[in-house]
Amino acid sequence: MAALQATPDDLHALQQQEQALMAAFHAGESLRYFHANQAFHQALVHASHNATLIELHNNLNARLYRTRFKGNQWNARSGDWQRVAEEHSKILRAIETRNGDLCAELLARHLNGARASLHAD
Repeated sequence: MAALQATPDDLHALQQQEQALMAAFHAGESLRYFHANQAFHQALVHASHNATLIELHNNLNARLYRTRFKGNQWNARSGDWQRVAEEHSKILRAIETRNGDLCAELLARHLNGARASLHAD
């Protein structure tokens, strides 16, 4: 939905969040990365302009905050951090080019990777 509905302001917000998370990654600052990652995902959902999805994401995100933090820490320890960080760039490019099918595929891979990291810990 974000690939089809994102406004120029949404794209700008996503670009800023992606830059912030990559800067934190390159600095090796996992806590700053975690917060930037949270902001990127919130900006992504907001770009869908789907009120139900935004509300559902906010509710789930609040419940999964600790779990997502643990997954972030596992990625940093396991060496998967770079791959996961770079996935955000690919997702952003799919949104910028309005490629909804590719964006959905990339997001599914990204979320499946997050699920796997939680099972590995």
